Amino acid sequence: MVSQVESADRAPRADARAPEDTSFYEPATSWSGLPVPSEPSDPLVGTTLHDTYVVQHILGEGGMGRIYEARHTRLPNKLFAIKVLHADLAMNSDLQLRFQREAETAASIDHPSVVGTYDIGRTPQGWQYMVCEHLTGLDLHTHIEQAGPLRFSTVIHIGKRLCEAVEAAHEKGVIHRDLKPHNVFLVGDFADGVPERPNLKVLDFGLSRFVDRDSQLTKTGVIMGTPGYMSPEQAHSRQTDHRTDIYGVGAILYAVATGRAPFVEETPQMTVLAVMSREPERPRSLEPSITEGLEVVIQRAMAKEPEQRFSTMREMYAALSALERSLIVSLMPPKQPSERADAEEEGRGARLRLAFWTLSGFALLVLSSIGAVAGLLALHGTTVDPTTTELVLLGALGAMSAFPAVMAIRRVRYHVWVNSAKVVDWVHRLRTPVLTGLCAYGLAAFLTRFADELLARPSLGGLFGQAPGIAYRGYSIVLPSIGVLAALAMASHRRWWRSRRLLRRWVFGPVLALGTTLTCIALVYLALQHRAAAPAPVLAALAEDPVALTRPTADSAPSPPTATTAEGDAHQQHAPNDALVAAVAEGTDGLRVLSERYPRDPAVLKALVLAFATKSDTLIEAVEATRRLLSIAPGEQSDTDLRYIVTRAANDRGKASELAFVVMSQHMGKTGPDLLYDLMVQRPELETRSKIALESARRASQFSPALAIAYDLRFAPGCASRLGLLPRAQELGDERSAQQLLNLSRRPPNCKKTRQRTCRSRCPNESRAFIETARKIYARIANDKR
Repeated sequence: MVSQVESADRAPRADARAPEDTSFYEPATSWSGLPVPSEPSDPLVGTTLHDTYVVQHILGEGGMGRIYEARHTRLPNKLFAIKVLHADLAMNSDLQLRFQREAETAASIDHPSVVGTYDIGRTPQGWQYMVCEHLTGLDLHTHIEQAGPLRFSTVIHIGKRLCEAVEAAHEKGVIHRDLKPHNVFLVGDFADGVPERPNLKVLDFGLSRFVDRDSQLTKTGVIMGTPGYMSPEQAHSRQTDHRTDIYGVGAILYAVATGRAPFVEETPQMTVLAVMSREPERPRSLEPSITEGLEVVIQRAMAKEPEQRFSTMREMYAALSALERSLIVSLMPPKQPSERADAEEEGRGARLRLAFWTLSGFALLVLSSIGAVAGLLALHGTTVDPTTTELVLLGALGAMSAFPAVMAIRRVRYHVWVNSAKVVDWVHRLRTPVLTGLCAYGLAAFLTRFADELLARPSLGGLFGQAPGIAYRGYSIVLPSIGVLAALAMASHRRWWRSRRLLRRWVFGPVLALGTTLTCIALVYLALQHRAAAPAPVLAALAEDPVALTRPTADSAPSPPTATTAEGDAHQQHAPNDALVAAVAEGTDGLRVLSERYPRDPAVLKALVLAFATKSDTLIEAVEATRRLLSIAPGEQSDTDLRYIVTRAANDRGKASELAFVVMSQHMGKTGPDLLYDLMVQRPELETRSKIALESARRASQFSPALAIAYDLRFAPGCASRLGLLPRAQELGDERSAQQLLNLSRRPPNCKKTRQRTCRSRCPNESRAFIETARKIYARIANDKR
């Protein structure tokens, strides 16, 4: 083994791929491996310094001076290492003062893992020297080169010892600023190999501040440290503090765990630029055996911004101790799973959680924006279909956010995704605000719905409007605003709560929470006031012209006349307009009473249908009222609102769905079977029920010729039997028949070509005839439209 100790400033043992450029910097490194001067006559060899230290021979030489092995005159078995400045440096008064100050500072650090400094003085030639502890072993850099990545337990042991040593230096106000494997010395006789938990010494505290061979001292704007291990603030020549050493310990653990430096480039200049501009490669990508918890600790210690690192060495020591406990627990029978390390639990699956919460937050923001804009358009009386509006807004928003989204994903990929510590931090940043936004949205929606359904009737009807329970589009603006506002408030509160300023934590936090709550309450109250002042759009239109909804259209047959009785207004066929307006204002209760007085008035029944349809719990009453309306006014069979209500009820479950199938098959003429066929095609799970209802309608001769041929093509027993239907399809068929023929000619949607089996259409032999017939059907339809 080699006797070894560190000097103040030295020339490095450069990497084979990184040739040294002394014009750029002169880094420091271990004395290990440096050549011993060949001249036999050294003026200090054989001399006695301070009548105490007999200089025996040279251990090595570096950029700042030489190091000698010395023996104590009164204790012959006691050996020391003496550092002596070069003669040209010893003549510099500023450097001499700094050398003495740093020696006194290093001597003040009393810790088993810090190399001891015992004495200072001058040689007879006037050269300043420092007496240090004599060590036997090898430096950590040499051990990594020989052994490669070390075991998990060894990495944790080295990290904890480094934290203890550097913390002892920080307590004395000493900042190392050049922590690297070369400055960590493994002490012992390693003839049988390095043990799993070796003793170590940290070398050269404070001495890395002067590494140049000239007389210039450290000043702002000079890059200090070893490029592969220096912190970003050192690379930027900014002010350094104790967190610079936290980065250095993290860089050492990176090298110990992966077997290489965090940044290895072809030149020192490129290495410094890499330190300034990008993250190091993930440790787990270089060495998969590294646990996720250890990766989180290393990358948090090596964060670009000092405030994102561990605040103290003691905090980093606690994180490493937790990882060590997790190792012990993992080797024991699984009795106490709660004792696993926090860092290990946080690191496992952190990227999946980050993707989930990011997508959840993005979906919350996008869908809330779309709903708010659609609600705003609805409040201003737009006639565009809400679904169409929302799809257009979704497409426009997607087009506008495509480029920013790509740039954001790129930035996250290169600056966050590669760093497990940042991933865990961003999970914590996103999870709480997103959950808060979702909970605030859901709670506001529940409370408004609860108040609208229950509280509006007994006492608060004036606040909730004249028709409780009707869907109010203004909620699409208010509820998303509440969710987004709560999420932003929680994000700001979390940032202030983590602040070290007590004023922000204990004053701004409660004020922010109270202000957000009051703002949300004010938004709900304003929305309710607006709702009370503006009736729902459907009922508002009905109140303006109640008879307009029952006027026959151009393609509807007039309602059959009904004779009136002579018993007065109670038995008249049509209700007066003022009575209908008053009933609409009262809601479903008023319309129900009016329908009992005028059971054969289409205007009253249609208003009742629309009022029932606005609430999900009265959907069955809406279908029943539709059946009554169609029985007295068959001309309403093609009404768009009624078709929508019946189809909606058919897609529901329970009695409303059963009654809707009866209405479509028995009371809607030829329109009902068309709705049933569309429902059968669009909802495969309802195909059996729809087919039974269609058979009933066909027996009642309610099929149109176009529907009949489409139905026959769909349920023909075979492909060959469909050939006989093609002439009738060409003459009477519509888009449904053409689409059915094309579906029979296409390959199955999930079919893939393989070497063993070729995908074919359902009717390969008849495909040509089917496609030609479909083309002729579309051509006939186009000619008819002209």
